Amino acid sequence: LDIGCSIGVSTEYLYKSFRGRVNGLDLSPYYLSIAKFNAMINHIPINYFHSNAESIDINDNSVDLVTASFIFHEIPNKETKLIFKEILRILKPGGIIAITDLDPLKLKDKLSESKFRKFAFEITEPHINEYYERSVESDLFLTGFYNIEKSDSDPYNSIWIASKDIF
Repeated sequence: LDIGCSIGVSTEYLYKSFRGRVNGLDLSPYYLSIAKFNAMINHIPINYFHSNAESIDINDNSVDLVTASFIFHEIPNKETKLIFKEILRILKPGGIIAITDLDPLKLKDKLSESKFRKFAFEITEPHINEYYERSVESDLFLTGFYNIEKSDSDPYNSIWIASKDIF
């Protein structure tokens, strides 16, 4: 399941990489219409659906992998924690969550180098001050995820991978 799939770029990449059953979820019906159209004309069997990530219409313990790319910096802390709980609910035991997003600490440090750049970025991000204080690792751990690993991907972004306990 690709949460926050937007127009389906990351979802199509997952399908081409794993060739399994792939679903894309987004809150925007407009983005989903583009994703569905692209999947249709390219003959890619991805199931896209409109949903709020805090309440996903998928059975408990039924998903092997959940990905989320560049969505959590857009979401308030309370809702992020609800989404993590929902992901934990739908993941199979041993299932994986993979998050790619802006790294709160690296971002804050890099943006502090230029007042204008910091202002120009923050004016478009209503939840960024909460995000600066967020610890993705801590939130994942407190939700119940295990084997939490963070990797740097570039000067601004990181990747967090964690798993659901097998018990």
